[in-house]
Amino acid sequence: MTAPPLTTAPRCPACGHTLESGVHKGVPFLGCRRCRGAWFEAGVLARATETDVDLPPLPGTVRVKGSRLACPRCRLQLDMRPYSLESGVTVDVCPGCGGVWLDHGEYGAIKAATARGTRLKAPAKLAPDGRPVDEDTRAVLAHYDQAGDGDVTGDDYLLMLFLGIPKELNVEPRRPPVVNWTLLLANVVVFAWEWQAVLHGREATVRAWAFDPANPTLLTALTAAFMHAGPIHLVGNLFMLWMMGDNVEDHLGPVGYLGFYLAGALASTYAFYVANAGSSAAMMGASGAIAAVMAAYFIACPRARIAWVVLFMPFTIPFTLFAIAWIGLQLALMSAISDSHVAYSAHVGGFAFGLVVYGLFRIHQWRRTGR
Repeated sequence: MTAPPLTTAPRCPACGHTLESGVHKGVPFLGCRRCRGAWFEAGVLARATETDVDLPPLPGTVRVKGSRLACPRCRLQLDMRPYSLESGVTVDVCPGCGGVWLDHGEYGAIKAATARGTRLKAPAKLAPDGRPVDEDTRAVLAHYDQAGDGDVTGDDYLLMLFLGIPKELNVEPRRPPVVNWTLLLANVVVFAWEWQAVLHGREATVRAWAFDPANPTLLTALTAAFMHAGPIHLVGNLFMLWMMGDNVEDHLGPVGYLGFYLAGALASTYAFYVANAGSSAAMMGASGAIAAVMAAYFIACPRARIAWVVLFMPFTIPFTLFAIAWIGLQLALMSAISDSHVAYSAHVGGFAFGLVVYGLFRIHQWRRTGR
């Protein structure tokens, strides 16, 4: 397994600062001056720890989880796993190039464990179910489990129950998602204007900025993507954008993400226009653009997990299953219901746009980086 060549300055997975090359006692690494983390290419950590492999094998009962970080070389989502059950250290490893990211202090902890003779090799298997394991192993696994998935609070439960929306558990962005925050704020400001206009009897003014299939314009195709029919419509859409948009912005960059979002809005509106040409039903809502973001998130974060409430019971599922079920439902409803207040065709069009455009972006990225 070899690392792809770097075509731009690598960024720190944890804080986004530029990584700098360094050598410590003959061991090359990429270090971050800001957070003091270190990146080791495949095979290098083994030399540093004087072992045969970068990471000792783990028993099959230990689940590798998606990290909140991305590989500084190939941009894949890193996997989070214990370095070993005995070391007490959780590391992030790239499933593509095999590089390993260590936060500040983790390299020293691994070296200290080696120096004091700790056996840095996982046992062949854990004790069978129902039998006790030693306290050190239990403590390491408890820390690992706690670090892997987020918690579902009482507020989260109520939000998921009444709005029917999920909560992301284990994927966080590397840097502040400024563009996504701006899009969220823009939707709120536009809705506040809508609300004020309706309260003063100017419904016609609001409708003039919505997308009308009988009188389509490029301007209203964009403005309609920032308008909503009511508070529930707004909160549901913005929650989904808040959940997924930060990670997609992380992968595309601020400018690329803004262009992708606006293009997704146009594509989803065009899909609605094709399905409803000549109709007098105006369309408004960010859900088409957010469907494009969902498709990009579906590709970019394949190990993401979400919490959801069904029949008053919370449970966690892979986001991939949620996305497949969601788009399948949109297709079924679009085919079954010809006259609906929900723009299912815009959802399908936005999701299709996101799959194609972000998929092409990833193909280009893999070719450029050697993957």
